[in-house]
Amino acid sequence: GDWVDDKQAGQGVYTWPSGDRYEGQFKDGNKNGKGTYDFANGDKYTGDWVDDHRTGQGVFTWPNGNRYEGQFKDDKKNGQGTFYYANGKVQKGQWSNDSFVG
Repeated sequence: GDWVDDKQAGQGVYTWPSGDRYEGQFKDGNKNGKGTYDFANGDKYTGDWVDDHRTGQGVFTWPNGNRYEGQFKDDKKNGQGTFYYANGKVQKGQWSNDSFVG
């Protein structure tokens, strides 16, 4: 991607030595805007980023088939969202600090 003042800016791809990979928008060297983060363990997040944190609307999927679609704040499920369990169970409603509150 592009660099401005020695920091990543605009659309780009970054791969960490751990195998984690991010493809999306950068601003001031941080993940900002829309992007997809593929974790080496098989987890995946696609959605909004603010200053390197999952914040806004997004989808997080786990290798076991679980999936959360909804709002995030500071990397945690926060706000309206739906958790789809691999076993077919669905939990829809309000989330706070990664916990379902109804």
